[in-house]
Amino acid sequence: MKSKSVLKAAHLKTIIQVHREDDVYIAVDFITNVADQGATEEEAVSNLKKGLEVTGTWLKT
Repeated sequence: MKSKSVLKAAHLKTIIQVHREDDVYIAVDFITNVADQGATEEEAVSNLKKGLEVTGTWLKT
């Protein structure tokens, strides 16, 4: 199962693809090619957002 989300940060947008590998979900940001994982799709996307914020990749809230 694959799903896509669009994140808005200020006026920037990105596309995130979420897919399942074994017992975890992987969220990948297509713009930065950064990925994170979680037990659910929501957790994977949340972890990815936090990772992008912490690293300052581009996502500012």
